[in-house]
Amino acid sequence: MLPRRALTTAIIVLSAPALGARAIAQPTAAQPRADETRAAALVARGIALFADAEFARSRAVLAQALDVARSSRLKARARLYIGLDHAAENQPDKARAAFRAALLLDRSLDIDARQHKPGVVSLFRRTRAALPPAPTRATSLPPAVSPTAVSPTAVRPTTAAHAAAPRRDEPPRAARVWTMVAAGVAAASFVAAVAVGVTLENDRDEACSLLVADTDDCAGRSRLLDAADRARYEALHRRIGAKRTATNVLWVAGGVLAAAAAVLFWGEPRWRAPAASASKTSIYLAPSPLGLVIGLRR
Repeated sequence: MLPRRALTTAIIVLSAPALGARAIAQPTAAQPRADETRAAALVARGIALFADAEFARSRAVLAQALDVARSSRLKARARLYIGLDHAAENQPDKARAAFRAALLLDRSLDIDARQHKPGVVSLFRRTRAALPPAPTRATSLPPAVSPTAVSPTAVRPTTAAHAAAPRRDEPPRAARVWTMVAAGVAAASFVAAVAVGVTLENDRDEACSLLVADTDDCAGRSRLLDAADRARYEALHRRIGAKRTATNVLWVAGGVLAAAAAVLFWGEPRWRAPAASASKTSIYLAPSPLGLVIGLRR
């Protein structure tokens, strides 16, 4: 077993490499941030020197900023003011080159026409107008498929779609609007007839209960009615008659409309023919006091 002093020395020796690696890694990770901070300070200083008309010193400071800057935004701003320095010293070619380099890094750059001479503003904007179009992101195309790699089943949907498409010489098919209207009204008539029939049976049961005692139907022994029951019975009798008539009318109307819907289902698509066949015989519907009339038109 090691002595306590030897164990402590071993722990210190083993920990030293890890501590050294951590101490080295921290400055490395913080280096980009420090460079950006220094570059931003140099750009700000270069702009201040430009404002003081110290154009040579401004270019030197901005060149230092380009050496340490990492972001395109800072590099573009530094090159912009280098171009302004050249323009202030009447060096249009060097100014144009600096403006172009700045705009290629950041096309949103602009200069204030109120703070710079019209000739400098014009040079900058002409340089921006002469830039090539901004590159667009290339879209990846699907891999080419060999004709021999296409299976017959992959072609069937397209072939079926072409086969189902109407030919140009076929007359246009119209939606069966009147067929759906007639069928819908017929269904509504049938539902209404059933509903009225149910209420009719309820009224009939109530009338029977007034006439017959101790039985479930009207075949039992009748009894005398007092004035109140007689008035109630007569009202029910009139209501039963009206509902019986309404039920019969609804059943007949529903049957007629259902038959009309069947006729329309087979005939309606052929009624809307093209203008070239307008002289042929066609079927038409027209309302009349007797109901719906179906006729032929030449």
